[in-house]
Amino acid sequence: MRQKILWTVLILMIIYQMFVVGRVIGSYLLMFKRGDSLGVPPPLYLSHHGTGTPDREKSVVGSVVDASAHDCSGCDFVFIVATGRSGSTTLMTFLNSIPGVHVSGENDGQTERLRLIYESLRHVKREHTRHAAWANTYNMNEIKRDMRKMLIHVINPPAGSDTIGFKEMRFHGKDLDFIRMLFPRAKFILSIRGDVSKQPKSAFNRGKNSTRVKAALKKENEILSSLSRKHPDYMYLVKLEDFSVKKFDDILRFLGRTDCKTLRVPALNTHGGYTKMKKLRNKLSGVVKCNKRELAHEG
Repeated sequence: MRQKILWTVLILMIIYQMFVVGRVIGSYLLMFKRGDSLGVPPPLYLSHHGTGTPDREKSVVGSVVDASAHDCSGCDFVFIVATGRSGSTTLMTFLNSIPGVHVSGENDGQTERLRLIYESLRHVKREHTRHAAWANTYNMNEIKRDMRKMLIHVINPPAGSDTIGFKEMRFHGKDLDFIRMLFPRAKFILSIRGDVSKQPKSAFNRGKNSTRVKAALKKENEILSSLSRKHPDYMYLVKLEDFSVKKFDDILRFLGRTDCKTLRVPALNTHGGYTKMKKLRNKLSGVVKCNKRELAHEG
């Protein structure tokens, strides 16, 4: 009996060791695949599924553009701040139908990550004046310049763009101030839904407690409504229930595009999921009509 127990324990130990070795080998293979084991960073520009090329990426309107083609040094900036299932993809499509405008999709909250890095570096800079252990010589203005440049690379505007930005749901109040610091001319379109009862059913909120989601959405709506009243010169609130040709014409006026008028309101993500890229391209035509004008960044 004792011998059987010993053999059982030995077999279990062997199985456990094989499991540990397998995990270690798998980790090394993954590191080698990404280049980490050789000190080589993974590709900078990745597609939605984690595969892509380091230098080129598909833009939100479906064309392939060079990531370094346009620095947008004289661009205006517009950002869509959304609560989810509030029509933000429709707004993005509408903006992208305006000549010279390029608004990319969500980027998993990169603004917050950059802001936290900026705040941390600023804290280090303050400590540098008091403690030798925190000695650093970097320039915060250069840090801001590089962060601005990074977000422009994330947006990846094609040559000819004069107004660029992105839409995002993963925003905090401080993120909006941070964006205005990096892009002083930035404007924000605040996308909400008056009836929050349907928003917990979205793909983004699937599996979450609907009561908590609705309470959080109501709070977000209050905050965004308050911000739009406080800063009407650079914040514009639009409810999904108010989508109309007239409302979108008001957005054009807010952006200073008096040369354009809305022909129709594109409808996307009406099924509760996400619109595929190949279908998005078909939604861009016939949305806005603009008089011909000379763009600020041709070529």
